[in-house]
Amino acid sequence: MQCANAQKPDYPPTHGSLAAHRMITQSKVRVLLVDDQPANLVVLENVLADHDYELVRAGSGAEALRQLLLGEFAVVILDVLMPGLDGFETAKLIQQRAKSRMVPIIFLTAYQRNELDIIDGYAAGAVDFLSKPIDPIILQSKIAVFVKLFRQTEELHILNEALLNSQRELSESNGRLRDNNAMLDSFAYSISHDLRAPLRHALAFSSMLWESCQAQLSVEDQRRLHLVQDSVKRMSKMIDNLLGFCRACRSKYRKGQSIWRQLSEKFSSNCNLTSRDVR
Repeated sequence: MQCANAQKPDYPPTHGSLAAHRMITQSKVRVLLVDDQPANLVVLENVLADHDYELVRAGSGAEALRQLLLGEFAVVILDVLMPGLDGFETAKLIQQRAKSRMVPIIFLTAYQRNELDIIDGYAAGAVDFLSKPIDPIILQSKIAVFVKLFRQTEELHILNEALLNSQRELSESNGRLRDNNAMLDSFAYSISHDLRAPLRHALAFSSMLWESCQAQLSVEDQRRLHLVQDSVKRMSKMIDNLLGFCRACRSKYRKGQSIWRQLSEKFSSNCNLTSRDVR
């Protein structure tokens, strides 16, 4: 068991879901104990001593609020009857702060609860009531549930951050692919208009020359003219193949972009949970 003053734990940054999972499961989860009677705090510490929690004391409602400003807690065990800010007032202030709004609160009370007290307690933000003297097994079981939820929520936050990073990287990759695709379109346009036109003219001129001057051409000149026509046809075929390759690249890019977008949206819908969703 470790009792500590109000200091925010210095968790090292991690990368990757496996490292994040190890960091979360191995680090101590903080539990805030709030009671104006030191003896009651000792009882709570003894009940939770065998668990790997970092137990933080608060002797008043005001001190509990200061603790919650300085660090994150999986759960708050809050005495109802305290001088100054009582448990209900403290819980309402905890709920009003964005930083601590989602922290579950378990009320401890030494007197018999009536229906009005229970309603007021839940309205103040409690998730449960426990009566003194405390049943150790019940308290341990409840705290274990909230600690597990806290760790799952933290892991989801890290996974969500990793997902956002992946989406940003994917968006950057898509941007580069769009730029390359635009260059490919420009290249294909250049091939289609700037190269095909001269080849068509060369093929037409050589055909006209063959039809009009075939009888006057020597065998060697005829061979050379056929060579020119064959070369023009081969070049036209190469251009056709290159344009076909450009079209195929554009098609694969669009199909791949669609698949990645669908996968990203599906993964995001499955993983983008908040602490409110879990708790």
